[in-house]
Amino acid sequence: MSIEKPATPATPAAAASKPKRRPRSRKKNGKASESGQKTPVKAPVKAPGKPQGKPQGKGGAPTSQVKAPGKAKSASRRRERYRKKNESSQGFKLVLRHLPPNLSGEAFHEQLTAATGNAVPSSAVDHYFMPGSLPSNIFDKPMYARAYFTFATMEQLREFAGQVRTVQFTDDLNNVTSAVLRLSPYVKRLSPSAQGGRTGRGKKLEGSVEKDAVFKQFLRSMAKLQEDGDAGYVASSVSILRSLDRQLAKEREQQAAIDKNNEQALIQLAGSETTKKKKKKKKKKEKKKTAEQEEEARARRERKKKAKREKREKKRAQAKAGTPGAASNVVILEEAGKRELRKRQQLLERKEQEAKAQEKRLAKAARAKEKKLLKRQEQPSREATPGSKPSVKVLKRQDI
Repeated sequence: MSIEKPATPATPAAAASKPKRRPRSRKKNGKASESGQKTPVKAPVKAPGKPQGKPQGKGGAPTSQVKAPGKAKSASRRRERYRKKNESSQGFKLVLRHLPPNLSGEAFHEQLTAATGNAVPSSAVDHYFMPGSLPSNIFDKPMYARAYFTFATMEQLREFAGQVRTVQFTDDLNNVTSAVLRLSPYVKRLSPSAQGGRTGRGKKLEGSVEKDAVFKQFLRSMAKLQEDGDAGYVASSVSILRSLDRQLAKEREQQAAIDKNNEQALIQLAGSETTKKKKKKKKKKEKKKTAEQEEEARARRERKKKAKREKREKKRAQAKAGTPGAASNVVILEEAGKRELRKRQQLLERKEQEAKAQEKRLAKAARAKEKKLLKRQEQPSREATPGSKPSVKVLKRQDI
């Protein structure tokens, strides 16, 4: 038996705050209306000529379970990529560094075979060789060759390292080095065989080396070396990957500048620098002065000389004949002298007046001072006023 709990009466405030809920509709045999009663559902009308039921895909499976072919392929690719990634990151990688820079892969394997008996150890899972290169400039450092070996266990790696530790490798330029052994933290395989799916760019670049600008310049430089011989390039630091003509021209310019500086230094030590500078200045002046400029300068000088000559002759004629022009000059000078004398006289008179006025002021002040002193002496003693201090007289006592 099921015991039903009595419903608690709701307060008016709670009833007002809580919104009314609609009854839930249960879709089993029909649709529920708002009043909670079920209404019958109409059966769907069958279309003529089409089978009823769930739509099916290939092999009778429903379309919801059939996967698209593109999605299936992408999922398989992801699984394959994940598997390769896990496989490539397993193992231990040994790096043989500081091998001779001009050592080739064939020479490395030959020398490794002579030292250990095998070109590649049988326990190695993967291996590849990276050749080095010599610098184009004598002051740059070379790039050493390297070799990479991947092993499944650390014991195999240590065994191979013990065999290779004392081996000395030599390249075709007689550079001899012993390999520096290092354990690489990056264990992924970088050999060309392990780079699956990345051959698109390699296919595009295949056969295009003849169109490369650097390769063309290399061929031109090699042809020029064969024509001219190696005698002119032995002591020069030139690169065959750039234009030899330009490099040689630049070297000639530098050598000419060095020779010029040396010559100037010798001239300064000899003490004949001043004469050389004078000659240079004269040459510069001669170059600047063209024929037209010289003619213009000559005509200008002649005009100036002519004007000076005419002026001198005019003055001489006026002085001889006593022309009014000369007399007027004398009058002007006299007037200027008189004016200057008048100015000086006025200044003297003004100074005399100022001196007299100063004397009068001093005399007047002296007289006022004398009068004030006389008034003080003649004035009787003032009586005691309420505001002033009373004068005290000291009287002597007389005996009766």
